[in-house]
Amino acid sequence: SRLVSYLEAGPHKSRMASASVGTAVALGILAILCFGNSLFGELVWDDIPAIVENGDVLGTTGSARVLLAHDFWGHTLASNTSHKSWRPITTLTFRVQHAMHGLTAWPYHLV
Repeated sequence: SRLVSYLEAGPHKSRMASASVGTAVALGILAILCFGNSLFGELVWDDIPAIVENGDVLGTTGSARVLLAHDFWGHTLASNTSHKSWRPITTLTFRVQHAMHGLTAWPYHLV
């Protein structure tokens, strides 16, 4: 159909790409304006149990394999005290950040 041909080859494609880039840039600037002030803040609230007191992040619970058996907060998934929030990739990134930067807050806030 002519509509399909127009949509596949029409000059609007470059305008759509420009609009998408413009939207992405505007959203990025908005995010920086909204959250940029927290970048150099301290680790607070849930950061304390999730990072500062979490042996999985600090590397004191053994190899990274424990991340597969522990919840986000460093508790054994089988435990009654675990609320079963299993996020091994997030915890692994926290562990890498800790190995690189210790408990300096800005790398955790940046990611």
